[in-house]
Amino acid sequence: MNEVEALDESRRRVLWLSLVGFALWQGLDLAGAVLELSGGSSTLRHLAQGVGLVVWALWSAALIWMSRIRRRMRAQSSVAAALDDELVRHARLRSFATAFWATMGTQVIVLLANSFHPLPAALAVQLTILVGVTVGLGAFLRARGTPEHA
Repeated sequence: MNEVEALDESRRRVLWLSLVGFALWQGLDLAGAVLELSGGSSTLRHLAQGVGLVVWALWSAALIWMSRIRRRMRAQSSVAAALDDELVRHARLRSFATAFWATMGTQVIVLLANSFHPLPAALAVQLTILVGVTVGLGAFLRARGTPEHA
């Protein structure tokens, strides 16, 4: 495996970790907020927030790992060009568009739900961000496929 393939695989691994980590972190935080609003068990709420905090720390480590990969990519212009080719740029644009429409759809659902039952703004914003980021990362990873199918 040459350096370009190794960096591409590292990038893919970090993006998967980021997707799972962010979804778990924000999902657990959102679950804690919903439990608090609904008067649910404080033990479950604290457990969700505690586990979410641990996941946040792991997600933060993945971000640091990704910045190190980006630094290695930029160190050589030929490697950077190979890892940012037309297919990667196309996948990035498609995933951005997919995330945009998912975010807009989430806002429509939140606004409709808010007309029946008032929702706290922070909860609506957090849900929208959760959907936008996870759908964007997932769409990029799906568009990139596996190394054999890319």
